[in-house]
Amino acid sequence: MKPVIGALALVFVSVACGAAAVKRTSSAPSQQACAWPESLDAPAAAPENHRILFENDRVRMLDVVVPVGGREPVHAHCWPSVLYVLFRGKLRERDATGKVIREVAETPPPSAFPMTQWLPVSPPHSIENLDSQPIHLLRIELKQ
Repeated sequence: MKPVIGALALVFVSVACGAAAVKRTSSAPSQQACAWPESLDAPAAAPENHRILFENDRVRMLDVVVPVGGREPVHAHCWPSVLYVLFRGKLRERDATGKVIREVAETPPPSAFPMTQWLPVSPPHSIENLDSQPIHLLRIELKQ
C-alpha cells in the first residue's frame, strides 16, 4: 500500500505544483460557469461516493468509491480531471436520463492497476459497480 500512497502523493504534488506555477503567471483563476446546477456537483449530489480530500482555487482532489453492487446518484464534474485508478472493473454507466451509455463487461488484470487517465468535463451520469470489489479512484479536478 505504501507504493500506492507514494505514487498518489507524486501525482498530487505534480498537479499542485503545476497549478501553483499557473497561479504565479496569471492574475486570477478563470472560473468558468458550470453547465449544470450546483446540486449536481459530485460531492453534493453523491456524497457517499465522493469525498473531498483537498481543495483550493486551482484544484480539487476527490476520493471516489463505488461499493460492490452500488450505484452512484446522478452527478456531474464541471472540470477536466486526472484520474488515479486504484481499481475499476465491470461497470455500467448511465446518463442523466438513466440510459446506459457504457458498459465494461470484463475486469482488467490486477497488473493493470494502478492506472492514470485524463477525463474532460463529465456531464451528468452515474456509475454502477458490477464487479466483486469496490471501484476506487482519486480524481484530481483542474479548475479552469
